[in-house]
Amino acid sequence: MERGYPGPGVIERDFPVDVLPDRGGQARAWLDSAERGEVPPAGPVRLAATVMLLRDGPGGVEVFMMRRAATMVFAAQMMVFPGGAVDPADTDACAALPDEAVAAWAARHGVDATLARAVLVAAVREVYEEVGVLLAHPTTAGADAGGRSGAWSGDAETRTALASGARSLPEVLDGAGLQLAPDDLVVRAHWVTPLFERRRFDTWILAAALPPGQQVADVSGEADQSAWVRPQDVLDAMASGTAYLLPPTMVCLEELASAGSAAAYLSGTGSVPCIMPVLVRGAASEVILRTATCPEPV
Repeated sequence: MERGYPGPGVIERDFPVDVLPDRGGQARAWLDSAERGEVPPAGPVRLAATVMLLRDGPGGVEVFMMRRAATMVFAAQMMVFPGGAVDPADTDACAALPDEAVAAWAARHGVDATLARAVLVAAVREVYEEVGVLLAHPTTAGADAGGRSGAWSGDAETRTALASGARSLPEVLDGAGLQLAPDDLVVRAHWVTPLFERRRFDTWILAAALPPGQQVADVSGEADQSAWVRPQDVLDAMASGTAYLLPPTMVCLEELASAGSAAAYLSGTGSVPCIMPVLVRGAASEVILRTATCPEPV
């Protein structure tokens, strides 16, 4: 599987099923049923986007991460990057994301323009809703009023309206004279949730630098912890049993840990394979997750 940026890549890698807290039993039961020819129908897949927000710290590149609250239905207690599912309004055409820019981004990643717009808008919206960072730039018309994106932070009411669906991100950006710059959002991975999961997502994992003049503020209630962290520190915490990571997050952190700087990590380009782990029996008949290219359809 081709990776166009530094990192080990994902080539038939195994993960213990217990890397998914509280769902190891579910996975084993699903595989038992599959081996008897009684596979339940796969759940619907929702398109989603998540963002590795990066900066350079004293000890090297840092990424902003949150621990999802124990009350969350999906990925409770997992360390994650900001992100979430695509909303219907995320596909709306808007001046904040010109068609030409969408078409270029879509062609670069081999997807259609509708999917490209949805992923880009959802990624920016979720980061703004969850951590108060807005990955946008002023248009010529909005430059006098807002200056750089770091000078416009909106307000709590705007973020609440976005989270509730009362306003869409295109509406907010158009009204503030801001636009999205697709090249600021670099694709770093594309994973689909395994078939045995009840809640499934087709997730595009993007990376972006923290814009100058902005800082994280008022993290949403979906998280009970959040911080700027060194990737290796999180991986070490996982190894010691004090942090939980889903396989896509683990792989992204491993690759990020080898980067010398945020700019170096963001400079990579190239194709990114779609990965969907599958359940298989290991050598000792244990149940494991094995990475594989995503079949069509998912």
